[in-house]
Amino acid sequence: MINAIPDTVLVTLISLYAILALASVINFTLKRIKPDRDYRELTQRTNSWWIMITIFAIAIIADRVIAIIFLGFVSFLALKEYFSQIPTRRADRRVIFWAYLAIPFQYYWVHEYWYGMFIVFIPVWVFLFLPMRMLFWARLKVSYEQRAPFIGD
Repeated sequence: MINAIPDTVLVTLISLYAILALASVINFTLKRIKPDRDYRELTQRTNSWWIMITIFAIAIIADRVIAIIFLGFVSFLALKEYFSQIPTRRADRRVIFWAYLAIPFQYYWVHEYWYGMFIVFIPVWVFLFLPMRMLFWARLKVSYEQRAPFIGD
């Protein structure tokens, strides 16, 4: 199984674990040198990084399809976090839905080894499609609002 892992991935994972081991040693040393200080937050952060990197390593090492699904899920969570941080209007919900829907397609291109489509899908096609969707819904809304007074008559 280790033979199937590319050297760059293996070096990256070993480097990440080395950095985490160094951080754990520093955390342990700080607790011994200054026991009167509270290092709970540092310990919790270090432990959470151990868990995150281990889950990442398992997903990357396990299988190509599992790695693609895992990275797609992480992309979904990152986009969700981004949208929770920026101000959005109620009118943006349809566009946000289409942005979420682009994630599985993006990783489908990775799975199919279609590098050309993977590299241009979001920066070209999605960034062209989303503004056109916003424009379409804005015109539809304006058109409806212009005709709305006559609907009741």
